Amino acid sequence: MEAVPGVGPIAAAAIRSHFDVEANRAIVEALGKAGVVLESEQAAEAEGPRPLDGMRLVVTGRLEHFTRSEIQDYIKRLGGQVSGSVSKRTDFVVVGEDAGSKLDDAQRLEVEVLDEEAFVSRYGTPA
Repeated sequence: MEAVPGVGPIAAAAIRSHFDVEANRAIVEALGKAGVVLESEQAAEAEGPRPLDGMRLVVTGRLEHFTRSEIQDYIKRLGGQVSGSVSKRTDFVVVGEDAGSKLDDAQRLEVEVLDEEAFVSRYGTPA
């Protein structure tokens, strides 16, 4: 479980403990039988290339061609994870106008920074 991005040893132990209880496993099984599709299943069914698979990105600043939710959804469709803060585990930061402290954090941590034009050039635009 600790291999899952964002899950550390404490969270992994809590999740394990939760699913050690039969009633909790039964709830998840009942939801599946009722037609609830878990996110991991949706990701596995996603079509198209996933060039950002396993990458963690941060979006900051005001973008010209995307709303924040549009670019975040697009990043997820390409296999990436969107984070709200820059860390040493961040693969790159997409910046727009008035990027602020997240840009400063990326530069301090030597995380790659792409402006909107470079992101679109590298990964295209949502269809």
